[in-house]
Amino acid sequence: MRFSDPDEVVVGHDALDAKAQRILDDAPGFVFSPAGPVRVNQDLGYLAWAFGPEGGPAVVRGLDIALIEDGLIGRVYTLLTD
Repeated sequence: MRFSDPDEVVVGHDALDAKAQRILDDAPGFVFSPAGPVRVNQDLGYLAWAFGPEGGPAVVRGLDIALIEDGLIGRVYTLLTD
């Protein structure tokens, strides 16, 4: 599993879990929420999301694009949209 966002690239499930935890620790009370349905086309998945205080407006919006390899998520790319 390889995850890429504008800040860094992390490899492995443990590294991705640690990155997600850092993001949540840096923004107490913030949550990720989907901003639309999951879309799938062959070996590609897409999910738009919002991140902000629970019950409040989004502070950051983005999208994740996942590439499937051998039936598992092999790569994820995050793009920030605003």
